[in-house]
Formats: sequence, C-alpha cells, structure tokens
Amino acid sequence: MSFFAEIDLCQVIDISPYYIWSRIFFDLHNIFVGMQDTEGNIQIGISMPEYDKYHLKLGNKLRLHSKLSSKLEIIDLPTVLKKYMEYISLSPIRQVPKNIKGYAIYKRIQKKGNYLKLARRKAKRTSMSVEEAISCYDKYRETQLKMPYIKIKSSSTGQDFSLFINKILTDQANDLWTFNIYGLSDGSTVPEF
Repeated sequence: MSFFAEIDLCQVIDISPYYIWSRIFFDLHNIFVGMQDTEGNIQIGISMPEYDKYHLKLGNKLRLHSKLSSKLEIIDLPTVLKKYMEYISLSPIRQVPKNIKGYAIYKRIQKKGNYLKLARRKAKRTSMSVEEAISCYDKYRETQLKMPYIKIKSSSTGQDFSLFINKILTDQANDLWTFNIYGLSDGSTVPEF
C-alpha cells in the first residue's frame, strides 16, 4: 500500500469517543458497501495505530490505506465526515513513510452463537434430534470475547451489533488486497507506523 488518510479523535469531555467511532464507522461502512467489487471486496483497508488489545482500546487514530490515492479521494472524507469536524481532525492523503515498523492484519472476529443456535445447527448437520443436540451443550457457556470492538448498526438489517476487531502483527506484507465492507481482512496486511 502506498497511500493513507488519517482520522484523529479530539479530546472532548461531553461525548464518548466510542460513540463518535461508532458513527464514523457506520458512515464509512456505507461508503465501502458502494465500493464493493463483484466478490464483495474493497481496495481500502483500515489500521488503528493506538489499538491496545490488553486494555480493550481502539485508540484515537484511524487510518485508511490504499495502493492508489484515487481510491481514497473517491471517499471524500471532508464531505462524508463534515458533521464530526468538531470532534475529529483529518489529514490530507499522503504516501506511507518508508520507515515503517512492520505490517498488521486487522480482522473481524465473530462470537459464536448461543447454545440453542449451536444445538439446532448440530442437529441439522447430524442425525440427532434438537433435544439430543442440546444435551451436548449442557456445560456450554457463551464465550465472552475480550478484544476491542465498535458498536455499529448493520446497513442491511438495521440491527446494532458489536464489531470485534483483532490486530495481528507480522513482518511480511502480502498483496491479497481483499478487505471487507468494514476495511478489515482475514489475511491482507496494512503498514504499521
């Protein structure tokens, strides 16, 4: 990737940074939906340089990355995010510096469903009845994901959900270039600096 634009949250006492991130992500998600190719991928990835998994914080910076500056120009961040300008500052589109720390994959992690959903799924895949499948999950406890997340509204269903984000550091870049409609990927890297 060669270019990036950066969104910085300003310190505001009367409003939660999580609320602002939630609104910004929703707006970016809607733009990304319109940028999908035929396979549902976009050519823009996100990074969060202040991401802290251990303290469950996303930080106050969000970067949008692309190989082509034209992809970032299409978004027109000043116009899309104008309603948040008292809470954020935007950088112009710039080239990624040469002295980067490495690369990272920002990946969506989804929580497994509750035990009833899992039991129904197991019954459907096997010859068990739903009652038998439920007994397999007697000691099941829904796992709590312990990682940073953003509350966001789905543009397709209108329902709120938690978008859990995991950051995986790596020394190697790759050219998979398959980001989803949240700017996240299971394998595509973005530079860390």
